[in-house]
Amino acid sequence: MPISTGTDLLSDIDNIIYSTLKPEFANMKFAKEENVKPSDSDYSNGFMIRYFVKHVNDEKSPVIEVSKKQYNILKKNPLYKTVDILWKITGDFNYVIKTNKNVVEVSNKEFIGIKRKLVHNLIQFYKIL
Repeated sequence: MPISTGTDLLSDIDNIIYSTLKPEFANMKFAKEENVKPSDSDYSNGFMIRYFVKHVNDEKSPVIEVSKKQYNILKKNPLYKTVDILWKITGDFNYVIKTNKNVVEVSNKEFIGIKRKLVHNLIQFYKIL
C-alpha cells in the first residue's frame, strides 16, 4: 500500500472539493504516482511497458507514472491524457540508453513533460543479465 505524502493529502482534498462542486465527476478516479517496478518476466523480455498520465487541460501539469491497472481506469477519464511507452531494461548498455532516449523524444512530442520526467534516468531499471 502506497504511503501518503503531504502532496497526496492536498491532492485528495482538492479531489473531494472538486467532486463536490462538480458532482458528475464524483465517481471518477484521480491519478496517484506509483512506484512501478519491472517483473522477472519483463527482464526476460528485455523491456517493460511504463504507463503515464497527466491532466488534459494543463500542458504544464506534472506527468505521473501509474500502474497498468490505474492507467486503464484513467484512460477512460476525460480529465486525463495517457501514454504508455516501451522501456528497454536489458541488453547492451549504450543501446539501452539510445533506445530509451529515442522513446522519450518521440513521446514528448505528443505528451509534453515526459522528457522532463525521464531524460535524467534513461537506464532506470537497467539490469545486466
